[in-house]
Amino acid sequence: MTHHKLRAEQVVDWATRGGARALGMDSLTGSLEPGKKADVVLIKNDASPVMFPLLHPYGHVVFQAGRGDVHTVVVNGQVVKYDHQLVGVDLGRARQVVGQTVDYLKGELGPEAWNEGMHPEIPETRVLDNPYTYTYTEDQGPAS
Repeated sequence: MTHHKLRAEQVVDWATRGGARALGMDSLTGSLEPGKKADVVLIKNDASPVMFPLLHPYGHVVFQAGRGDVHTVVVNGQVVKYDHQLVGVDLGRARQVVGQTVDYLKGELGPEAWNEGMHPEIPETRVLDNPYTYTYTEDQGPAS
């Protein structure tokens, strides 16, 4: 990992400032500056063995932390997740609406099309010959 050309700092930049730049929103969001929207993800999970030791913050975020380590999320200054739980969301109602949507789609598609969509055929795979083959000679060792 330490000799890779892609640096963790670049990945974090791409995910924050770079994402905002790509959307043309870098004057509004993407970094913590006065006048910009306060969109923040706080990572903390004291119960996770990958959360310590914290030797390199950028590397830790990119290579170690996962979604289960997201403690708090702030969107436009509003806390939407705290202590690993969504804030102000009725999950029971969300589950109900998603269930109704699935039932509707099943009814519209019919059982055969639904089943086909849920269990698509997997195309046959084959291993391609490696065009980079190497030969060895007694005197010279490996040669291409």
